[in-house]
Amino acid sequence: MARRKIRLKPGDLVCAKRSDDPLIKPNSCGVFEGYKKWNRKKYADVVFNFTSPFKEKNIVSASGGPTRLIKLSNIKPTKKKEKLIFWKWRRGVPGAGRGEYFEKKVNVFEVDLTKK
Repeated sequence: MARRKIRLKPGDLVCAKRSDDPLIKPNSCGVFEGYKKWNRKKYADVVFNFTSPFKEKNIVSASGGPTRLIKLSNIKPTKKKEKLIFWKWRRGVPGAGRGEYFEKKVNVFEVDLTKK
């Protein structure tokens, strides 16, 4: 049976094995921001120290920081999955008090941020 390659998708976690940034501690994780039809060939936008990311339909966005643009070739899959809490607008309608939280299992990847 062929092994299925795990691909990085918006909302997946990217954990730093090692870091060259004092704001990103080793073993801390960031969330991959983007949209479903994302087709960037070389880099991924990852937000570390994030609060609950926003996920609705095809988009994932997160507040926090720092944000790193990481070469895809440096991001390696683990075989782990983690539950992550996202939020979205109730019935897709923005407004005060209309946010709702939900859990979703996401893939976990790792990266060595000391590599360029």
